[in-house]
Amino acid sequence: MYNFTILTPCLNEEKNIEKFIKKTQLLFKNKYNFKILFIDDGSTDNTWNIIENFKNDFSFISAIKLSKNFGKENAISCGLNNIKDEDFIITCDADLQHPLEKIETMIELWRNGNKIINTYRINQVEKNFREISSKLFYFIFKKFSDLSIVAKSTDFILIDKEIVKKFNEIPEVNKQFRTLINWLGFKKTNIPIEIGTRVDGKSKYNLNNLFKLAVNNFTSFSIFPLKFIGYLGLIMTTLSIITNIIILFDKILLQNSLNISLQSLLITIQILLTGLTLSSIGFLGVYISKILNNTNNRPSYIIEKKI
Repeated sequence: MYNFTILTPCLNEEKNIEKFIKKTQLLFKNKYNFKILFIDDGSTDNTWNIIENFKNDFSFISAIKLSKNFGKENAISCGLNNIKDEDFIITCDADLQHPLEKIETMIELWRNGNKIINTYRINQVEKNFREISSKLFYFIFKKFSDLSIVAKSTDFILIDKEIVKKFNEIPEVNKQFRTLINWLGFKKTNIPIEIGTRVDGKSKYNLNNLFKLAVNNFTSFSIFPLKFIGYLGLIMTTLSIITNIIILFDKILLQNSLNISLQSLLITIQILLTGLTLSSIGFLGVYISKILNNTNNRPSYIIEKKI
C-alpha cells in the first residue's frame, strides 16, 4: 500500500476544515495509507484551533502553524520541507473546490511512471475579467519564458518523492511551486478537472495577489522584460534620430512647411523618454529585488508550532 500525504495550505478556512477532513477520510481511509498535512499560513480566525481539535480524533492529521502569512507558495514549500518517507505528495486546497475524487486517477498515472501529474480546469468559475487576464498571462508566459505550462493549471498536483527532493534542494527563496516543479523536466502529464464552487468563505487570491504571483512567475523564468527594454530603447533612439533629421530637413530646406514647433516636439519626446526610463527602472528593480531576496538569507517562512 502506498504512503502519501495530502499537503493542504490554508488561510482562514475555519468553515471548511471539518468538511475537508471528513470527505478525505470517506474517500481514502480503507484504500490508502495517507496523511493530511495542514499548513496554517497565518490564519486570523479559528482555523488552527479546529485543526488541533480534530487531531485528537484523527491520527492521520498533522499540522504546521506559520508565524504569519507568508503566502501560499511559501506555505507549500514549508510543507514539502517537512515531509519524509512518502511515495508521493498531493497538493490540494482546503476549500473543496479541487475534486478529491480525481486523486485515484492521479495515483494510477503515477503508477504508470509519471513523476508529476498536473491538473487544469475546463470550466469557468471566475468572473470574465479574471478569465481573460488568466488567458493573457499564460499566452505571454508561453511565448516569452523558459518554460511551457498548460493554461488554467491549478495547484492540485501529484508529485513523486524524487520531485520533492529535487525541489527542496533548490536554494532559491520564495520558490514558485507550480512552475518550478515543471521546470525540473521529469516525466509528467496533465489531466482536466472541473473546479467546484466554494461553499464557505471566500477566495484568498484577489487581483493584487494574482498580479504579484504572475510577476514572480514571469520574472523567475524569463528575462524577456530586460530584453524588451533594450529593444525599446534602441527603437526610441532610432525614431528620435529620424525625427530630428526630418525636422532639420524641414527647417532648412522646406522653410518649416510642416509647421511643427520645435519646442513642442522636444517636450513630447522628453515625456516619452522619461516614461521609458521610469518603466525600465521599474523592471530592473523587480529583478534586483529578487537578487536581494536570494542573498540576504531571510527564511521564506517561520514555523510557530507543529502538531
